Amino acid sequence: MYGLSAQDRRIQDTARAFVDSVIPLEVEAELAGGVLPKEVTAEHQARAIELGLYATNMPTSVGGPTWTCASNARTRSGAGGRTSRF
Repeated sequence: MYGLSAQDRRIQDTARAFVDSVIPLEVEAELAGGVLPKEVTAEHQARAIELGLYATNMPTSVGGPTWTCASNARTRSGAGGRTSRF
């Protein structure tokens, strides 16, 4: 079976922690018609960029880390299948 590298585990752990930090805002977003205040979304986008979790399917020339499809899939599974909008 395929084993995760140390970097893959780090990416998973980082993604899981980030998603766990924004899940509490889901109720606020739902009560506001699916929209969060712009300053909140800007803060989360900046944090995602800082953590290397933003635009993961994009090349470095446009700000992405150029992850492979496998890295993207492992990150999503590492976040427990949870996703969040920015």
